[in-house]
Amino acid sequence: GVSGWDVVAVLRQFGADIAYLPVVFLTSEATPMRRARSILIGGDAFLAKPVDPVELVNTITARGGRGRELRSLFSRLNASDERFRAIMGSANEAILSTDDSGLIVYGNEGAGRLFGIKTEAMIGHPIGDFIAEWEGIVVLGGRGALEVMAKRADGTALPLEVSVARWRALGRGFVSWIGRDITRRKTAEDGLRTAMEAADKANQAKSEFLSSMSHELRTPLNAIFGFGQLLQYNPKEPLTEMQQSCVVHILKGGDHLLKLISEILDLAKIEAGH
Repeated sequence: GVSGWDVVAVLRQFGADIAYLPVVFLTSEATPMRRARSILIGGDAFLAKPVDPVELVNTITARGGRGRELRSLFSRLNASDERFRAIMGSANEAILSTDDSGLIVYGNEGAGRLFGIKTEAMIGHPIGDFIAEWEGIVVLGGRGALEVMAKRADGTALPLEVSVARWRALGRGFVSWIGRDITRRKTAEDGLRTAMEAADKANQAKSEFLSSMSHELRTPLNAIFGFGQLLQYNPKEPLTEMQQSCVVHILKGGDHLLKLISEILDLAKIEAGH
């Protein structure tokens, strides 16, 4: 109780599942209006009765072959799409696609986990809701990863490393986004920076202490050298042989100590960058 047009309209509602199925209209009412309607509704060929048997066989054979090619193509596309979604779904990184206006058209599960929102809820939202500086990032795209501050759905901020790439499909422009949460890395960098600053301060304090100590030690040495030389070279009151030997030991010890202090001073200068 239905027409051929009704049958084709129902078949075409199934979309890609049976889109490869060829439809050939064979009718005795071959008016131009009917031909046009048959093609517009999804027919692949329109034959008018009486039809030549060879033409009928050739039409069915050609359309059937094309249908099998389309079926194989759809099968490969579906398999490729499933692999793509499996890879995107298992990725730890947040992967998003936006159109030129910044509206999100695709997101993987990693994006949902990263931004704390269901992936489906992100579709159609502007990416500016999550990455405020997105326009500047697109301008700088293609120059490696950029570090930005992103915003989760609950309003908390997180550091993000983002890579972007532009591409076109069906005459439209799109931007792909790959984001990585670098909170741990930034925390480690901050800890390392703090440790280095503390080490630099400690090293500076040590160098200042060594320099101060070395100068302080020179003061009593000056007294030791001065009085030792006065005792050694006093013509009015010459020393005995035993006293002279003791003074020599005093001056040698002082000289050795002076050399040690000079080495400490040199070490302090090296560590101070001088």
